[in-house]
Amino acid sequence: MCREPVHAEARRCHSCGHWLGARGRLISGLVILALVGFAYVLVGIMLDVPSPFHRKASPAEVVEQLMVVDSSVRFTEQGECASVSTVGTLRNESADVAAEDIYVEVRYFDADGALIDAEGAEQYGLVLLPVSEAAFSVRGRASSEQSDYASHRATVVSAEQARF
Repeated sequence: MCREPVHAEARRCHSCGHWLGARGRLISGLVILALVGFAYVLVGIMLDVPSPFHRKASPAEVVEQLMVVDSSVRFTEQGECASVSTVGTLRNESADVAAEDIYVEVRYFDADGALIDAEGAEQYGLVLLPVSEAAFSVRGRASSEQSDYASHRATVVSAEQARF
């Protein structure tokens, strides 16, 4: 490589460190292959192109894998201002897709099952990894009396695939 004379039994050039013979060609080929692979992945990330190692899921697919495991409602009054809060747990059932930008909606019903109120909130900063759980919270101003809030249903309305 550097044209320096080397000993006949040497495996590596003492001057430039280049591997000699068939082993040198193999190592050089592997290094070049690794660099090309690294460049492929790096360019894919920069251009937001899904790689064959990272499946791209649609927002509908992401939402389909998210479920509300449990939730509870708390009603608070401060003076004339009443608020209703719902806290609970989200679970990502997907084995390979993480979720972010998760928007949770809670619908509140009276004793007859009629819809009396609804609130929604994006869960800012929450990234739900595959096969994991995380807490969520939705809070808003109550539009009815506490006694009217007989039941509720929390659902994930929208979400995006997280890049990590």
